[in-house]
Amino acid sequence: MLEACHQGPLGDCYLISVVGAMVCRDPAAVKGMFMPNLDGSTTVALGNGRRVNVAPLTDAEIAISSIAGTNGLWLTVLENAYGKYRQESLPNVMGDDPETDVIAHGGNPGYVMTVLDGHQARSFALVTAKGRRQDPQFTTNLAQNLTAAQQAHRLAEATTGTNALPPGINSKHAYAILGFNRDTGVVHIWNPHGNKFTPKGPDGIQYGYTTQAGQFDIPLKDLLQVYSRVIIESPTPAAPPKPAPARTTLKPSGSNCGSAF
Repeated sequence: MLEACHQGPLGDCYLISVVGAMVCRDPAAVKGMFMPNLDGSTTVALGNGRRVNVAPLTDAEIAISSIAGTNGLWLTVLENAYGKYRQESLPNVMGDDPETDVIAHGGNPGYVMTVLDGHQARSFALVTAKGRRQDPQFTTNLAQNLTAAQQAHRLAEATTGTNALPPGINSKHAYAILGFNRDTGVVHIWNPHGNKFTPKGPDGIQYGYTTQAGQFDIPLKDLLQVYSRVIIESPTPAAPPKPAPARTTLKPSGSNCGSAF
């Protein structure tokens, strides 16, 4: 099922990478989120307790959303459900934009974890105002948290910034952490683009990392130099979502700039 979970043209790696990690962990649980209705719509049960009804997909939504191959349109339905949830939760920020526009311009994987899986997330900044985190205690703490997350089957993500990156690694992109071997110090990563990459030299920061179907291994010491942030799902349940605020009518203006998450 992970092979069918690919990011399409939309800039929603922060969402698809989390979904891919959920699929890798328990595909049956992801499948159980979807409940088809007689009118052709689908009700999606989010992990935070909210249920979202998604109308039958249009041809345009199918064309611009994620790529599910021959495994149906479930991922596009989930994208729309998440976009509709954000739209309903923040009506005065999101306005009347289509669900696909709402999710297309970036977001926070930690917030996605709270919505789709119902747990709070903890963020580890690998870069501070003073530069890269180099202290051994931080590295040990991160390794312990990755190990605990893997043992408890909790989700984990790694995101990049705009710094110089190894070949084959995308800037401002979210990756799922699918595994961590504490003994070898190797982290198993998944790129939601599902790409293939062959380095022109040995695997490492200089030439990049051998990648098949978006998956590759990177030493934790390299991850600390390449990525900007690690986000790990915590065992603490997220607070129940607040009722959707009432929509207010905004006066037209010359600019409507803003962002959420």
